[in-house]
Amino acid sequence: MVLVQDLIVKKHFSNKGLAAPLFQKVWDQFSHVRMFHVVTDLEDPVDNHFYQLFAMKKLSEGHMISYFR
Repeated sequence: MVLVQDLIVKKHFSNKGLAAPLFQKVWDQFSHVRMFHVVTDLEDPVDNHFYQLFAMKKLSEGHMISYFR
């Protein structure tokens, strides 16, 4: 399992095309791993849209649940 604790880009670097290639590189590097998991803010529409562009799904869509402490 690969766990990405969100991809954070500072405001002055946002919308410059840096995040997608970086995320794609990690995505490709670990393509052989069964579970690629990203944790992000449930209520952040920008972050959620970004990960959905990579065809990532919410846990609930995979009939799964995640736990934390």
